Amino acid sequence: MPAATRINLRFAARRLPVILLLGILVATCALIAPMKASAATGVTFNVSASTQSPLAGAPVTFTVTLAGADGTTPNGGTITLLDATGRSWGSGAVNSSGVATITVAGGFPAGQLLVKASYNGFGVWGKGTSTFLAMSIGSTALPRTQVTLTANSSEITAGDTVTFTISVKDIDTGTIPTGTVTLTASSGGTTVNLFPNSQLDVSPASNGAGQISDQFNPPGTYTITAQFQGSQYQPSSKQFVLTVDRPKVVTTTTTTTVLAKGGSVTVSPNTPVELDATILQNVPVIPQAGDVVNFYRQLDGGYKDFLGQGTLTWDVTDGSKPATGTSSITTGSWPRGHYAVSAEFVGDAFDFFSSGNISLGVGGPIPTTTTY
Repeated sequence: MPAATRINLRFAARRLPVILLLGILVATCALIAPMKASAATGVTFNVSASTQSPLAGAPVTFTVTLAGADGTTPNGGTITLLDATGRSWGSGAVNSSGVATITVAGGFPAGQLLVKASYNGFGVWGKGTSTFLAMSIGSTALPRTQVTLTANSSEITAGDTVTFTISVKDIDTGTIPTGTVTLTASSGGTTVNLFPNSQLDVSPASNGAGQISDQFNPPGTYTITAQFQGSQYQPSSKQFVLTVDRPKVVTTTTTTTVLAKGGSVTVSPNTPVELDATILQNVPVIPQAGDVVNFYRQLDGGYKDFLGQGTLTWDVTDGSKPATGTSSITTGSWPRGHYAVSAEFVGDAFDFFSSGNISLGVGGPIPTTTTY
């Protein structure tokens, strides 16, 4: 092989690692740059307690305020309250102001305790943990309490009002504590807002008792919880199960024809007649599909003849207001006579049977044809 060719091959072999090394360096820099740009923003903590020296078993509320190291305010994520052993004492969501509140309703055991706030991070804000907050819990246990919760009924119809009677006492001495009872309602594990006046203050002056009334409209099964809180007493609660049934709807029916709106109507023999029935709900309930109206005629007190059945069409089907239903049939010619015409709404699971009627007279000459 010529010498010049050998020199070129050696030179190319020596340059190849250098080119590869430069390529690796460029690719590494390209990877590092976005990693540095997307680094999470650190957060600082301000942790405070409603008291750092509560009695054993007394509720304590912690307020945690976050701030981004760059001056921004974290607006999401969760704060968990931990002690030095890693035990969780509760958690709270961070609101748009960077604040989370955590209430330890059952309090802490007597002794010295260190607690800290742990943040799980959110968006551009990274995870973080506060310094410990020292707690000194008194050894005197708070008195135990007992809540009694009853109602005037355990099963009602939607729209009815229920009155709850609540009483609280010291479970050991029978004395009356001072504090607040809060009523909450849940259905299927989801808390629902049913009580416009959901709190009741109790004290020796009220004999530790009182009442809260509320109207229940959505049908379903509800678990009602009465929770007592008092600064000098242990919290306690009691539950009550309430069943709310769908209402039975009363309906009224009116019948008309296209020839006249109610009253007495006179038509000629062999004239087809269209009968229209209108069904009116008196309370807003979702009507069922497939409702029907049966039409009848009765000649001069004779037998009641079935004319036909019409499907009922409701103007609203979401229960937003009392519904109006309409149904029509067209009949053939009628013999002369005086008729009582009726329309009968069959009813369904939520609407009662109802009916309406008009008078219909059939008279006049019968059309004829003369053939020559």
